[in-house]
Formats: sequence, structure tokens, C-alpha cells
Amino acid sequence: MTNLSRDQIQNLVRSVYELDQVADVILIDTGAGISDSVIDLVLCSSQVLLVVTPEPTSITDAYALFENFAATGRVRGRQNEDSYDQQSNAVRR
Repeated sequence: MTNLSRDQIQNLVRSVYELDQVADVILIDTGAGISDSVIDLVLCSSQVLLVVTPEPTSITDAYALFENFAATGRVRGRQNEDSYDQQSNAVRR
């Protein structure tokens, strides 16, 4: 998904919206990173589950995606905030 053109991303997002009419849940595994396609899919989602492993690259990617998503004002809350603060401090060191 990292090499999708802007038109391909828009077609994918449009297809997800069409699929939303017939599906109760749509699960999209975007993989690591914060490419344009990942950000567009996250922004078109009503809910996002961010899965992180205890590896530095996973934490860094998750933190970057979370901060990018939080900048839109759509973050409703944080689970395990103490853990989040510890991990984000570890990333900053």
C-alpha cells in the first residue's frame, strides 16, 4: 500500500465507503508506517485500533500515527495512559 497513487488511494477509500453499506465491520491492516494511504484510511475510519509491539520501530511508528491522528481532533481518549506516557518518553530519549 505504500506505493499507491493519489487516484488509487481515493478509489480505495471510495470502495471502503461502498463496502460500509453492506458490512457491519471492516478491518483494514495497514501495516507499519504513516504513508499517505495509511493516513487517508485512518481518517476515513470511524474507529481505529492501534496495535503496538514492544519494539522501538513499532513504538515510533505508532506514536507518529497517533500524533498525526490526534492533530485532527478526533482522538476521544487514551487507554493505559501511564503506559503511553512511558513509551512516548522512551521514544523521545
